[in-house]
Amino acid sequence: MARAIATLGVPAQALLLEQRSTDTRGNALYTAELARRHGIRRVLLVTSAIHMPRAQLLFRRTGLDVVPMPVPEPRVGNGWAQRWIPRPRALRRSGSALKEYLALVRARLFA
Repeated sequence: MARAIATLGVPAQALLLEQRSTDTRGNALYTAELARRHGIRRVLLVTSAIHMPRAQLLFRRTGLDVVPMPVPEPRVGNGWAQRWIPRPRALRRSGSALKEYLALVRARLFA
């Protein structure tokens, strides 16, 4: 992500990088810790639209003021085959969506 932001012209010294997490919960906790050390209370949360509800919930639980910036999901074409025959990518994305919904339920129930 740091490399992607650099291509937009953001200087490296303007970034605070959280590099310890291995999952969204850890990312929220470590980011909140890093933000507090630097006096930051409000963050932009950039992630895929499908991942945003869970990420937003976990980041807000850390006490951060979260401004969600969901990345839109790519559009699917509208040809007959594209509408009726699942493509491998679509099946993977469906699996990702199911994972996110189940993880959101888990995050709400077992936080």
